[in-house]
Amino acid sequence: MTKNGIINARIEETLKKEAERVFENLNLSATTAIALFYRQCVLHNGLPFELKVPASLSASDSQQNLPENHDAYNNSHNNRQLYSKLNFF
Repeated sequence: MTKNGIINARIEETLKKEAERVFENLNLSATTAIALFYRQCVLHNGLPFELKVPASLSASDSQQNLPENHDAYNNSHNNRQLYSKLNFF
């Protein structure tokens, strides 16, 4: 299969270096590690690990400023808001 998909992502430099050290210890390139992550997402039909809200974030933090009665919007917006608080974006 031809590999011509391109991913561009900005992450913190220290996180990138720490992850690349882990990949090196596993004898993986960053490209291979990302491909493994994508394959696992497909196999799990979702993320290959459980997402949890840290105890330090209150329930009101994840519900703040969201429109009511929009479950799909709430779920995706909650995740984006949570990831933002966890410095994922």
